[in-house]
Amino acid sequence: MVVTAKGNVLPCCSSRTSYGSLLDQEFEEIWYGPRFRELRRGIKSDRPPEMCRVCTGVAWEPASFKRDARQAVFWAGVELKRRYGNSTLFNAVKPPLKALRRLLAGRVRDPEELRGTGR
Repeated sequence: MVVTAKGNVLPCCSSRTSYGSLLDQEFEEIWYGPRFRELRRGIKSDRPPEMCRVCTGVAWEPASFKRDARQAVFWAGVELKRRYGNSTLFNAVKPPLKALRRLLAGRVRDPEELRGTGR
């Protein structure tokens, strides 16, 4: 479960659907409400909700962790580019970010290949 800065209660970190707002309801009302009851029922069944079937948030699974880390590194680069353009900072950070993405994607077998990608 995730509570956003605006008080929205989401069932998980990958969901964009709010199950209620702490600005309008008590936590218990949301937690024991129909949406979370249905979610718990689905998780216990042999037909979990779609968001649970495609979830990549299982950090203890190496493949899932790598996929999430690759996405995080990619979006960090996008955000740096958006904020800093072709600044010295962005140009200094870009090569190590690209190298890390290649490593997480399995395109680098030997970490020695990454030498010289950062300062």
